[in-house]
Amino acid sequence: MGRRANKDVKIHETIAQPNSIRQRAEHLQAVAALSEKATIDTHADEALTPFCSLLREILGGNRSEIARVAKELDVSDVTVSRWMDGTAPRETYLNRLPDILGERRQDLIAAIQQTFPGALHIQEERRQTAVSKEMYRNILDLVALVEEDENRHWQIMHAIFEYALLHLDADRQGLSIAYAPFMPPQQDGYIHSLRELMVRGTYPWPSFLVNKIFLGSNTLAGNAAMRNCLLTWDSLENEVRLYVAIDNFERSACAVPVMRSGKMSGILIVSSTRAMFSHDEAVCEAVQEYARLLALALQDEDFYPLSCIHLRPMPDLPLQRAEIDRSYRNRILDCVRTTGSTMPEAEFIVAQALEHEFEEMQQQIEENAHKKQM
Repeated sequence: MGRRANKDVKIHETIAQPNSIRQRAEHLQAVAALSEKATIDTHADEALTPFCSLLREILGGNRSEIARVAKELDVSDVTVSRWMDGTAPRETYLNRLPDILGERRQDLIAAIQQTFPGALHIQEERRQTAVSKEMYRNILDLVALVEEDENRHWQIMHAIFEYALLHLDADRQGLSIAYAPFMPPQQDGYIHSLRELMVRGTYPWPSFLVNKIFLGSNTLAGNAAMRNCLLTWDSLENEVRLYVAIDNFERSACAVPVMRSGKMSGILIVSSTRAMFSHDEAVCEAVQEYARLLALALQDEDFYPLSCIHLRPMPDLPLQRAEIDRSYRNRILDCVRTTGSTMPEAEFIVAQALEHEFEEMQQQIEENAHKKQM
């Protein structure tokens, strides 16, 4: 937007104060030329490849950094600038760039792989994203040996999350893993939302998240549930495929349904601070494997027919977190005192009430936004 605004200013300055018919004609010609250039530049911006977008983000207008990269590769500064504008580098340079720009190495690898398939010679890194046989053995041992259902459920979930964090974020650049099961069907017989049950993360996310938010049809997880398929989102995508709520620190995400016998229990969501993380096919395959393993931890009654899934929009995530931080714990304690419920029963009652309140809140937000547009 900033670049377009500058172009508009230049056009405005060009047409200011014409003094004669001839001058006015010349000014109009200049306006047409500048407008055409602005349109071309805008279209060029929209057509940028993931590699160009990321290189611009990393280098920007930092001339000293551009000069450093050029020196490392033994090319001119102009050559690096051309790469930022869309010129394809030679494979030799593409293979060296991730090491030269080490702080964004994984982002660059993913962007190069998407823009120039087969150009990188780093297949050993992709193989590391496979889920190990040892992980499968550990989970199957828990399924076979842990007697109590609830204990087995939590042990399997913790084992999967701990391993996945080490596996998918070995360099600790920032990863969040969440499992969000469905809330029970409401009086209309339909499921209206998912709700986070377990969330683990590495910095900048906290190790554990406790304010369990609701995920509706306006989230990546909600869309994955309604479409019954793996979905990804990335901050560098040129085309906006889904209008979804984006969480703090999130620049790429993958959401996968947790299935058994054609029914669904919820969604496994993996979010990364790294752009293009979810575009690695091996990463998506690993997340799907974790979702299948997670299904082993659940009971048959945790799964719902797909025909029951009719999710509704929910408020933005920061708004939910603020309300949950403000009132959730006190409402549970009040419920225990007034109804004589146990803590788990009270949590369930309060969660159902919050789901209904958030659904109504979002409806009101959308109605107010619609009135303003009219």
